[in-house]
Amino acid sequence: MKKSSFRFFLLSSLMVISLASYVYLSTRDTNHLVPGAAEHDAVLMQEKDAEGYLFPDIETIKKVVSAVRQLLPAS
Repeated sequence: MKKSSFRFFLLSSLMVISLASYVYLSTRDTNHLVPGAAEHDAVLMQEKDAEGYLFPDIETIKKVVSAVRQLLPAS
């Protein structure tokens, strides 16, 4: 029973943290942000569109997989 209660505590904590971050981010006022930041981001996305799509999470996974392949002995 202890394992189940720990798992419940962990999942409920993650849900509460996720909900709190969503509420926090939805209440943020974006009027004070630097107006030039949107144009800068648009320029970066146009540069990346010329090269292809930008998926930082997939690029990170590819780097981790290649690092693991280098560590594992070749069979």
